[in-house]
Amino acid sequence: MSVVVYILFFTLLFLIISKKTETRFSAFFLGMLIFPSCIWIIDSPKIEPFHVFLFSVIGMEILFEFKDFKRNLKSFPFFIPVLLVFLSFALTVYSNEGLDIGKYYTMVRNYLDIYGPLIISYIVIKRLKEDSVLDQLYWPLLIMGFLGIIEGLFQENYPFQIICSSFPYYNGFYSLNEPVQAGIDTWRSRTLLTTCHPTSYGALLCALIFFYVPQVKEKLSSKKQFFFYAVFLPNLYFCGCRTAMVLVAVAFLYMFTRRQKIFFKVAFVVVIVFGIVILGHYVVDYFSIEGQGSSLQLRQSQLLFSINAVLDKPIFGNGVGYMNEFIFEKDSYGKTIMEEGVMGLESILFVKIIDYGLLGLGTFLLLSGWIFFWFFKREKKFPEAEAGCLITATTMGLFYLSGNIGNVSALSYALIGLLAAEIRNKEELLKDEETDKKKQQSKSP
Repeated sequence: MSVVVYILFFTLLFLIISKKTETRFSAFFLGMLIFPSCIWIIDSPKIEPFHVFLFSVIGMEILFEFKDFKRNLKSFPFFIPVLLVFLSFALTVYSNEGLDIGKYYTMVRNYLDIYGPLIISYIVIKRLKEDSVLDQLYWPLLIMGFLGIIEGLFQENYPFQIICSSFPYYNGFYSLNEPVQAGIDTWRSRTLLTTCHPTSYGALLCALIFFYVPQVKEKLSSKKQFFFYAVFLPNLYFCGCRTAMVLVAVAFLYMFTRRQKIFFKVAFVVVIVFGIVILGHYVVDYFSIEGQGSSLQLRQSQLLFSINAVLDKPIFGNGVGYMNEFIFEKDSYGKTIMEEGVMGLESILFVKIIDYGLLGLGTFLLLSGWIFFWFFKREKKFPEAEAGCLITATTMGLFYLSGNIGNVSALSYALIGLLAAEIRNKEELLKDEETDKKKQQSKSP
């Protein structure tokens, strides 16, 4: 089976190197999805399959599409907040390490791991004249969705075990000596497919569902629509991520109400408010039960821990990778040591403030808000913009509440970059059409 895994790896790499535009993006995205971030090929420097795919795409774009690369980078709509995030990273390193070149190298690597897919996806897709990625990814994603249902029904994950066992280095939450069973010790179904954790799978499903749903009527046949819902909605249940389920439900309600008349919208808001008032304490009690996943008390402990950890360096934080290196240390057997009252510091906000301080946290929130409102301004004109709004709201909401494990944020950012490029192309096309109309009107007598 390891041979099959490596054939798949090199096939995707070949498509990235030899093909252009949508095929290059599709291979890149599937590579990130199939090969989790808890495996790597080389230990020093640490090279994951994700890095091979990412740097291959960047290299091919710079070497063979350099003019388009520069032009499309200039039109990148999130350039300012992405630059500010980079500067906050650099200032964190400088405040803690001075001019240590090694630390700056680590900082750049960490930055590209998170935001590289956002930038490079936009640059690749910007060259497209027609948006065919949605249809190109449909069947591979559907096949993976079927595997997710099988895992949910039998609560055993063979793909994750086979893929991770094929690589020389692995640092995941599950033993590979037997089929992975993410939900074996819990009261609920838990699946992760090829991600690192059920929470990661929940965030990925949020991104994929709302990547397709706003555009599904326009670009997919009724048969494909049926299979899409029949596969991905059960996956959402099986993954067992409560936050993802709630966010998807709220997003679907938003999609439904935004198309209704104002009276219905007001009535809906009133019902929701009364529902929160009446049922709110039941929900709080339910999420506070110890032993049923991450409780509210745990998150309160994590918040207090995070504030205490950054008190000495509130502006710039403790440094890039500080949390993984000093808070989540490893014992002599290589097992991660987690303080019982803190566990995984689930919210990405806790991680940002500990490592990068208030400046890093502020620039991250600025980027999230910038992306959301950029799409929101265009929501009524383009279905891609509605998809971008929903992906940003659901995945960022999940990262805020339940954390970012593995490279699922990179997958979400890749889809956001794709949607932004498609919208830019449509805006430019509409602008050219308007210019042509004005020229024809000026020429007519």
